[in-house]
Amino acid sequence: IELMGIAYPAENIGKRRHYGGELSLTWQDRIGYFNYYVTGNWNCMQTKLLYMDEQDVPWEYLRQTSQPTGAVWGLVADVFFTSEKEIAESPVIEGFENIRPGDIKYKDINNDGKISELDQVPIGYPTSPEIVYGFGFSAGYKGFDLSCFFQGLARESFWIDVEKTSPFINNQGALLDVYAKDHWSEENRNSQALWPRLSTNIIANNNQRSTWFMQ
Repeated sequence: IELMGIAYPAENIGKRRHYGGELSLTWQDRIGYFNYYVTGNWNCMQTKLLYMDEQDVPWEYLRQTSQPTGAVWGLVADVFFTSEKEIAESPVIEGFENIRPGDIKYKDINNDGKISELDQVPIGYPTSPEIVYGFGFSAGYKGFDLSCFFQGLARESFWIDVEKTSPFINNQGALLDVYAKDHWSEENRNSQALWPRLSTNIIANNNQRSTWFMQ
């Protein structure tokens, strides 16, 4: 297994803890020809890595130990760059060129003056939901019945796919209305707009796993 350029042993050495709970409630009744029931359920499951035979890392936040199963590491987004002067005075991702105003500015977590894999920290919730819940009802009257059930998920993170949603990329000529109304531009120099500057190419700096496109 390799995480952020740090190699880990292939042996199956480790210890995890699974804990959670489940609750289900149902009420049913009949009044003459009318019968009904309502139900609800709640399920919570969390898994934590208690021990892993990891190699030494320079900062504790790079360790998988003590993190939930499915934890994701990424950069912490700050705001958009608003000027060339700000870019020149800020840490930028190593090896990336042509950073311009309207691109995402990331936080230098270890304060070494550059943005690299060593600035990736655990972000968001795991990629699998830790909570699943639902509720519903059923009602019947003289041979007619109606049933509905709703289900939801909580404590789960996912990331917007920049390459698939970026306008003007891979013959994608459409521009989502929400991006059209709220993207960084010379006319809208909002450092916290929903979408960075538009381009006909994927901007590598903006296509990093980060908190900016995390949902």
